[in-house]
Amino acid sequence: MADKFFKCSKTFKSSFFTAFVRTENILCTACLNKKFVCVSTRFASRLSTLSKSISKSKETKEPSVKIRPRIKSLSKEHPPEKEQDDLLCLTYSTGERYHLLGLRDSIYALKDKYTITALPKDARDVLHVCTTKKDQNGTSTGDIFFFRWLGAVVFWNIESEEILQIQSIIRRFEESSSYENEDIEEESEEIPYSYCKNGTSFVKGRINLNQDASNEMKALEKFAFSNAIALSVKLGIWESELEKYIDSIAWVPDALSKGVKLRMSRKEILEKTGELISLRYKINLYSDLLMTPDFYWDREDLGYLYESMCSYMEVRRRTKVMNEKLNHCNELAELLRTHLSEKHSFNLEWGIIVLIAIEIVFEIIHLIENHFPLS
Repeated sequence: MADKFFKCSKTFKSSFFTAFVRTENILCTACLNKKFVCVSTRFASRLSTLSKSISKSKETKEPSVKIRPRIKSLSKEHPPEKEQDDLLCLTYSTGERYHLLGLRDSIYALKDKYTITALPKDARDVLHVCTTKKDQNGTSTGDIFFFRWLGAVVFWNIESEEILQIQSIIRRFEESSSYENEDIEEESEEIPYSYCKNGTSFVKGRINLNQDASNEMKALEKFAFSNAIALSVKLGIWESELEKYIDSIAWVPDALSKGVKLRMSRKEILEKTGELISLRYKINLYSDLLMTPDFYWDREDLGYLYESMCSYMEVRRRTKVMNEKLNHCNELAELLRTHLSEKHSFNLEWGIIVLIAIEIVFEIIHLIENHFPLS
């Protein structure tokens, strides 16, 4: 009798547990279906919100007008008036820098048109070329200065056909990157000059060269003016690069003010930061924008000509304005880096939470198997 009762109770227990498990499975399935519907609804709502935010970010990412046009130097704003007998000094910056040795060999191959003239030893990384044509005094009618680290070339009284020929040669010896033709023409400089019987001077945007000076002194005076003009043209190229950079991130403050999430990847943020660091390096460490070159320390007359041209081109003021803009751009880049760091931390926290939740689920399953065995 006891054995029958024990068997009946065991059978009842097994049947009850099986029914309980089936009921629990049914309830779990219903709960999962309900949760799936909720998750699907949330996902659809989130997807709709995401598409709206992306469309808003695209709208704010493409500004129709520039915030503020760049203020150029006086030579661009108020060019000097030209007289009938004026000669022209033209300056272009075509690339990051030049390979002077290859450029020297190519110019030497044209020795019927040009001759290479030596400059003082402390005038480093500069190539001076004179035309073979002579005036009545036996002086070369034209000069060309190539500045390696500025990637700039200065033409003194050179015909347009010869300028095009020289520019085609330069293209083969440009190191790093070349600039677009539109930027080259936009940032070029054109300064009138003439010869006079008085001392060399620079007055109201015009260069006056002493015609009685020696050929060596004339070359050094032209070099001093050329150095300042080339530096100003290079600064104009960097100003254009900074202007493009500012336009590319102009949508970020608008997006933040409207509460739109920033849709920028880690790669994009790092690229923008790299562009800013590279531009700051070029302006403050790579060039002579912040100080007078050593060449003019023991040549006061040439240093005065160099400084007068820099003052007319407003090199110091423009450099100061650029550094102020770079500081503001750096603050915005720091904000983007902070946003990237917070986004990464947020994703990492959610990853840890998911791992903890999975661990809890496995632990619950393990407890159920230990306390409620199926057999």
